[in-house]
Amino acid sequence: MGFLREKKSLSPIISVVLLVGISVAASALVYAWFIGMEKGAGEATGGTAVRTTQATAAAILMTNVDLNNGVNVTVVNIGSVNVTGLTLYVDNSVVPSTGQHYVNKNGVTTLANLSSYIMPSGVHTVRVDSKYGAEASQVVVK
Repeated sequence: MGFLREKKSLSPIISVVLLVGISVAASALVYAWFIGMEKGAGEATGGTAVRTTQATAAAILMTNVDLNNGVNVTVVNIGSVNVTGLTLYVDNSVVPSTGQHYVNKNGVTTLANLSSYIMPSGVHTVRVDSKYGAEASQVVVK
């Protein structure tokens, strides 16, 4: 038993300092991990929130659809935000169009394809979509 009495252990002060240091380091790691997760979630939902807000505030109306000389569509913004990325479709096919592909709040624009898109007689669905989900469509008989 004399052998065990001669062996010395760490002093209580050093062991407390080591325990506190390990606890602080572990807390810092957990905090950094949590902040990183929170930032990533905020960025992911922040972009979705912006798109959702724009989609609910954006609204367009087609006031004139003419299929006699190609495709000529007048679009009015009836929403509370500017609408961008307007795309013209006829019978679910994209139609290349000239004109502004955006319409400001309370504004009007015209999308047209007068030369290369000749419409056959019959019933056609004309639709205009925006980048953030505003949509207007009409069924037209030519």
